Amino acid sequence: MTDSPDVEARTVDHGAGLAERVWLVIGLVMATACIAHAFGRFTWGVVLPGARDDLLDGSNTMAGLFGTLNVAAYMVGTFAVAWMASRVTLVGLIRIGMVLSTSALGLAAIAPNGPTLAIALTVMGLGGALIWIPSPAIAARTLPPHRAGMAV
Repeated sequence: MTDSPDVEARTVDHGAGLAERVWLVIGLVMATACIAHAFGRFTWGVVLPGARDDLLDGSNTMAGLFGTLNVAAYMVGTFAVAWMASRVTLVGLIRIGMVLSTSALGLAAIAPNGPTLAIALTVMGLGGALIWIPSPAIAARTLPPHRAGMAV
């Protein structure tokens, strides 16, 4: 009775569903990584001329400092991930990073002055690390061991 077509069909459907879930997880991880880097880290270069002129009184020195704050916060975030990884799940780290990144992006969008923008850029850097560092591990874990390198 175990060789009935119904059992076989369910097994095939389950395998197809699992494959779809794997690619969905990989796609979501890729999307969060894109958000972390494209919006959280690389946005500053795009908005720098306007922000420098409107919020930083045209100071290139302050603009450079703000870019450095973002990168320094990212580096601090990598150490935070190393510490938090034994206390929070990798998916939990990405969730925290997404909350930090999107909140900071919203704050940067409405920043009325330089100090507020500095806080937003710093939090974006931290959030970016919390997203980017665990992303390859999550993607690799969704695939069989012999194909895990494809996800990274």
